[in-house]
Amino acid sequence: MRMDDAYDVVVIGAGALGQACAYASQKAGLNVGLVTAGWPGEASSGQAAAQWKFIHGSAAWVSMMRRSRELLERFEDEEGLDCGLVRSGNVMCSMGPAGAETLRAEVKAAASAGTAAEEISRSEEH
Repeated sequence: MRMDDAYDVVVIGAGALGQACAYASQKAGLNVGLVTAGWPGEASSGQAAAQWKFIHGSAAWVSMMRRSRELLERFEDEEGLDCGLVRSGNVMCSMGPAGAETLRAEVKAAASAGTAAEEISRSEEH
């Protein structure tokens, strides 16, 4: 494509979100330009977007994380790609009563959104 050709959409930044926007726009039939300073995904997406956390203080956030994972799985299927999705769990700890209350609220929100989450006592952690 020549530099003077017009794009329907120009996406600035080729992190996880920028690439997703460019992909969706291209799938919708738009002529897409994707501009980034370095290699795609090398900046914050390489660290921050490399995981989904299903424990949040809001059931809406938990549902959004679940939907994001489902969309990646669908993308892999549609494009015949393996993005290296690995399912694992996590353990979250608090350092005091205030942190413990926050985690209890997050466990409750996650459970209300259908995520398996439970609080364990200090004696159960070993």
